[in-house]
Amino acid sequence: MAKEETQAPALPAKNDSDNPALLQIMIAEYNVLQAGRSGTIYDAHGRVNLYIGSISSVVVALAFIGQVSEIGQAFFVFALVLLLPLMFMGLVTFMRLLNIGVADMIYTRGMYRIRHFYTEVQPEAERYFILGTHDDMAGIFEEYGDSHGSLPGWVYMMFSTSGMVGTMNSLLLGAFAAILMYVLFAAAPLICIVIGAVVFAIAVYLHLRYQDAHWKIRDKHLKVLFPTPQSKASELN
Repeated sequence: MAKEETQAPALPAKNDSDNPALLQIMIAEYNVLQAGRSGTIYDAHGRVNLYIGSISSVVVALAFIGQVSEIGQAFFVFALVLLLPLMFMGLVTFMRLLNIGVADMIYTRGMYRIRHFYTEVQPEAERYFILGTHDDMAGIFEEYGDSHGSLPGWVYMMFSTSGMVGTMNSLLLGAFAAILMYVLFAAAPLICIVIGAVVFAIAVYLHLRYQDAHWKIRDKHLKVLFPTPQSKASELN
């Protein structure tokens, strides 16, 4: 009779969440991401302060020139000269703040993923977390505030740091257009104001449109590992 082959009992599958080394790696990575977020906030504040400070300096300079020239032709020419570099600074600041915002969103997603890992290690800990554990946009908006969609998208974008700078850029561009019409064509003040308002509205639209497209492109290239459940996503909406 052939000898029966005995098979060794199957070992239980090892759970990655039981690995102490992996837990330490996750904690270290969480700290790195948290430091990255702090760096983006510091960078954003520094650039916004520089931009707002430059606008304040230009306003003060125009006030002095207005007193000297008695709001004559020299005042408007000087205003055009000062507004050009200021608008360039505003555009550069806007673009940089968009990249900073995307970087902050990526760091936040990484932290949400690690927080999800913590719930895998200790599932009962999830009910103690204030923030979520899902790394899609529905989960990320819990971090950024308007998770229930109480504000229209374009209003919410204007409330962001880059949206604020974009609105300031639009104001400067509208003022530049109004002054340019007055200097070149000696247009009536009412016509200059209307043209400035139209340019401002168009510029705000273009800033917000570009900001929305920029975020959507970056979001499309980020892989979602732990999406928000459909039931919870419907509650957020």
